[in-house]
Amino acid sequence: SDARREAAEEVAAEAKEAAAVAEANFADLSDAVARREAEITSLKSSIASSGEASTRAASLETSLQQEKDARASVERKLAAAEAQLAEIRGSLAEADSARVTAARDAAAA
Repeated sequence: SDARREAAEEVAAEAKEAAAVAEANFADLSDAVARREAEITSLKSSIASSGEASTRAASLETSLQQEKDARASVERKLAAAEAQLAEIRGSLAEADSARVTAARDAAAA
């Protein structure tokens, strides 16, 4: 009877120890799962941020190209205006020259 009791107490102690180990293992696994979930959440956030950054970069590249195109258009218009101005200056120089020649001719006559 005492031997049975001691054996039962020993089995109970072993079961209690095994339960404590199992609880510790469960707690470790729960912590590991929580860490993994946090890592996954962080990675998802990073991926989303990366996607947003990629979209923003593409938008900036498009805006930059539009600005370059607009600048090129303005440069073309400026070059055309400078060419017209050169023509006008040439015409004015010819008119001045003709006026001087006419004045000389009138004075000589």
